[in-house]
Amino acid sequence: MSNALATDYNNHIEGDTVPVYTVIIQRDESGFWGVCDMPNGGANSMGNTIYETQRNMYESMALFLKDDYPEVSDFSLNFVISK
Repeated sequence: MSNALATDYNNHIEGDTVPVYTVIIQRDESGFWGVCDMPNGGANSMGNTIYETQRNMYESMALFLKDDYPEVSDFSLNFVISK
């Protein structure tokens, strides 16, 4: 699994630093499952397609960060498809 805390703070958008969190997507019997592990939990989501899982992960991460890391106002996700 990935360490989502290994964020890439070299991403700059209009002078702001944007953290990048890694999400591992795996296939399961009902579709796809995405996980972003963090020390105090993390976020996960599922979908029927990879695209749907990615879209759902953005929503899941936004809710997780809002509750546990309110200082993070913007972020990006790096998706890794696991076989």
